[in-house]
Amino acid sequence: MSYFVSNAVIEHQAQATELFEAVRQHWRIETMHHQRDVSLREDEFRSSQPSVSRLMSSLRSLVLNLLKNEMVKNMAAKMDEFADQFHTLLQFMILKKVL
Repeated sequence: MSYFVSNAVIEHQAQATELFEAVRQHWRIETMHHQRDVSLREDEFRSSQPSVSRLMSSLRSLVLNLLKNEMVKNMAAKMDEFADQFHTLLQFMILKKVL
């Protein structure tokens, strides 16, 4: 459970709901960035070509969305499995009709 403190003066329930949603959205984005940084090691990849960076970002998004749809609990472990056993990744992509 988390608690957040604000000095905002709340006069209506709509203002409280808006503040709650802002905090919730912030942490949703932080969680997504954490997954990209930790599970997919996004920060380690460097490219001087913008098109390569965009392609890699799109591929990371694709992989994360596919794994989320599968409700994978440990994405880092699954990514390690794919890295160690490329045929497993290919089978997964074929099963998901990506390839």
